[in-house]
Amino acid sequence: MPTNLQLNDVEVWTLPDCSACDSAKQLLDQHSISYLTKSLDDPQTKELFFMRFPNIRSVPQITVAGTRIGGLKELKKYIDDNTKTTEVV
Repeated sequence: MPTNLQLNDVEVWTLPDCSACDSAKQLLDQHSISYLTKSLDDPQTKELFFMRFPNIRSVPQITVAGTRIGGLKELKKYIDDNTKTTEVV
């Protein structure tokens, strides 16, 4: 994961009482990645979510620098892909 990300670069679109959402936030915390939580229990945020992601009906949804990564599974893959170190043989 790029280390130069700013707070607004990572967004977690979530709902209250969503265990997958909590897991996504915990994963980001474990990797010391700052994020902004966007809760769909706020009507304006919910409207914005459906404008930005008209075909998506599940949370969490994670964006990085404005690009949708996907849900928890995709976030795990994104972090794995971006934190691998190259072994020198």
